[in-house]
Amino acid sequence: MTEPKVPPAGLAARLLPGWFSNGDRVAINVTGAGEWSGKQVQVAVFGTDDVEVMWIAGATLEIDSDGNGEIELAGGLSLNRETALWIHSLIVDGDTFVQPVVAMSILNPTEEMTSEADIQPVYRRIAAAQEERYSQPLGEPDADGAVEHRVVLVIEGVLLTQSQRVPSGEMRPWSARPSAGEQAQTLDDIRQSLGWAMPIPEDWWTQQVQAKSPYAYLLCPRVYGQTHEAAAGLVHDLGRELIAVLALTRQASARPIATIVERVEPDGRVEGRLLYHGGGYSGNLLGGFISGESQSEILQLTQGIRSDPLLRLCADLYREALAEPSADARFLRLWSILELLSGARVGEGQPVLLSTGSEWPGQHGTTSYAAPRVYQLLSEHFRARNIDAGAAVQPAVDLYQAVRAWYGRRNATGHYGRFLATDPVQSAQSWHRWAVLTSSSQAEWLSALRRAVEMILRAELLNAGVTLDLES
Repeated sequence: MTEPKVPPAGLAARLLPGWFSNGDRVAINVTGAGEWSGKQVQVAVFGTDDVEVMWIAGATLEIDSDGNGEIELAGGLSLNRETALWIHSLIVDGDTFVQPVVAMSILNPTEEMTSEADIQPVYRRIAAAQEERYSQPLGEPDADGAVEHRVVLVIEGVLLTQSQRVPSGEMRPWSARPSAGEQAQTLDDIRQSLGWAMPIPEDWWTQQVQAKSPYAYLLCPRVYGQTHEAAAGLVHDLGRELIAVLALTRQASARPIATIVERVEPDGRVEGRLLYHGGGYSGNLLGGFISGESQSEILQLTQGIRSDPLLRLCADLYREALAEPSADARFLRLWSILELLSGARVGEGQPVLLSTGSEWPGQHGTTSYAAPRVYQLLSEHFRARNIDAGAAVQPAVDLYQAVRAWYGRRNATGHYGRFLATDPVQSAQSWHRWAVLTSSSQAEWLSALRRAVEMILRAELLNAGVTLDLES
């Protein structure tokens, strides 16, 4: 990736007017771009509120012979909060240009604005509120014996491409990967001890290990505890919450591997502790807000985990399911999340109707029973989000078949430890004919179940976290 360039001297790009509300007319205006006359310019609008800095909009305009260009954003802009906006970058002929000084505009100002001079104070207020949100210390500074520490929790198994801030800390990506040379040497030693001929290619082995071992770390610069271990414990609790959230947003099961704790003594000496918690990666390979790295969503999901112990348990179960190597165990763990949530959210004794309008077949067709209750929970969530349930649960032909098949796999694992399609004892069970459907394309059936669990758990957490005080 090439470094951004400085635009031509005299160029100015900004949003007009300087302040406006949702739905008002707003335009991107570029002046002083004579060098770009006749060229198409791609413009990116960024913004910041008291939660995060984010991409807002993009547009393409043409520079006229006088070096000017303007394009109105259709429908204006619409955000939920007071937000400072600016032109972040301009792309011309494949080159990216970033203005060294930007002109701000304010969307949805919460106080009266009468002149351009009011813009910078509003921006500074927004930025200060954002900083205050995240810079609060972890622990109780006024507690008896509390001493300030700085703590880093190192995490393996989740790939981040940008930092994610939370109150009291920040999750940061780490691009380097651990050395695999000693592992390769161990493999080669084993091979030689057996007298086998094929040497272990260290370069290939290192590439495999590093690709499957992404690192990140949680930095908490101000942690108050009586001891190093107490401070580390506070950060570990915060890290556990974030790991559960990242299981949802990044579809990866991470784990803490080490904690570094330091305390600066009054005489300047540094006393530290290193705690070992001690490993590939199957999560999201994309980066950015479209792939689970949304700052505001991280905050809301974290608040949801904190506000409801049941949802925290379900998030932990989801993380464990992602790390589970056994397909049978993954079916069981993922199903248990749906069963827990349906038991808490769906009342008992209600007759269950299928998407066709017919009743759930058989004698156990009410929400007093696990499978119809889970069906009811999922169907309500699909309808609320206008999602085609049939398409979402493929390779099942419909949600009914999916639920019966998933429940069959759950029963096989729960009662017999694993599903054996030809086992005569399992074959005699009523659920066997449903479970056997998953035999030919097990990975697809399991993926459909994981997506259904992710959808409903994410929705539940976001709903529980909607009370997050984003105004403070």
